[in-house]
Amino acid sequence: MRRLWILMTCLTLLSIASLPAPVAHSAPPQQGNYPVLPECEVEPTAKICIVETHWTVAELEALPDEVTLDGDEITFVFEDAEADMVVLSGGIQTLIYAIPGSDLWAIRLRVENASAAAFSYIFVPIIGNQPQQPSADYQVWRGPDAPPAPPISDPLQGTIETIEFESTALDTTRTVEVYLPPNHDPAVPTKTLYLADGYVVTNYAPIVEARILAGDLPPVILVGAYPGSDPTRRRDIRAEEYLPGRNRATFEQHADFFLNELIAWAETTYGASPNREDRAIFGLSNGAAFASWMGTHHPEIFGAAIVFSQGWKVDYEPPADALPVRFYLQVGTLEPPFHTETNRWRQVLEEAGVEVSYHERVTGHDSVQWQEEISNALVWVFGTGE
Repeated sequence: MRRLWILMTCLTLLSIASLPAPVAHSAPPQQGNYPVLPECEVEPTAKICIVETHWTVAELEALPDEVTLDGDEITFVFEDAEADMVVLSGGIQTLIYAIPGSDLWAIRLRVENASAAAFSYIFVPIIGNQPQQPSADYQVWRGPDAPPAPPISDPLQGTIETIEFESTALDTTRTVEVYLPPNHDPAVPTKTLYLADGYVVTNYAPIVEARILAGDLPPVILVGAYPGSDPTRRRDIRAEEYLPGRNRATFEQHADFFLNELIAWAETTYGASPNREDRAIFGLSNGAAFASWMGTHHPEIFGAAIVFSQGWKVDYEPPADALPVRFYLQVGTLEPPFHTETNRWRQVLEEAGVEVSYHERVTGHDSVQWQEEISNALVWVFGTGE
């Protein structure tokens, strides 16, 4: 997953011509499709922006860490003698500055409520338009007022199974990951979360299990289906499957797979509960739109939807006899288009009389918030353990 994320981040750079290193007191040039954060002087109300800074090499070398907090300003420093450009990636994404007369690269960002921020980050060097393998893995920076990292169950006491599911609706196989809680008995109907982007099950299971073992959460099964993909990269199958209106036929086939194959299989094979109050649907980013659509269009199936960082518009006109469905919404303050759409969706739901639990964190479009909030969402949806 790490290599895939880096590849996806860096593919946007392949068409960029070689650029001279930007000077330390001006914003990095915006080139091609590569993200560059706004300057604070240009967008003073932005929740995150670049602070124009004149550094000396000695000042940067004196900083205690590669990420340093000072008030609402966060400074990133990276050393690389060979790079033509350096990309700050992860929860915050932007080109950063070359510091003349040194091998250092740096940027200072003003972040609203920075002390409460938590995000992943990685520095990706670019040489001659080619992204290089980073020298370190993704790191997580956490401000002094940020929510603490959740406990995890290590080693995992439950089990994770990976299955190649033969789908009639999709006319292909689809990888499915299933987490079963400790001492699971398939004869006992168990609350179940169905997830888009099913590869997240492996990362979520230790966090969910810790809450189960602590008695904060009843036993929960996680059933996650992987999205489709096109080896030729001519089509974005994941987007077509998750985004209503993108490709109607593909979307409906995928919805049919979830509704009429995956759920029945989980109930028969693992003892997933058949009661709608014991079922929830989850999605993040594009998958969030899928979860929202499933929750609002099939409340007879799902009693709740967990929606993280929704960026695609979903329409909803509830019928007079609509069953009650509950929504847990989570979004970062530093992912503007997703923050805007998630808030619009919140308003739509609340005006329709839907019960909504809405949450924000100071972070970007980042797996940190999604992993750390999933167990909180499940406690809200399914209640506490005995």
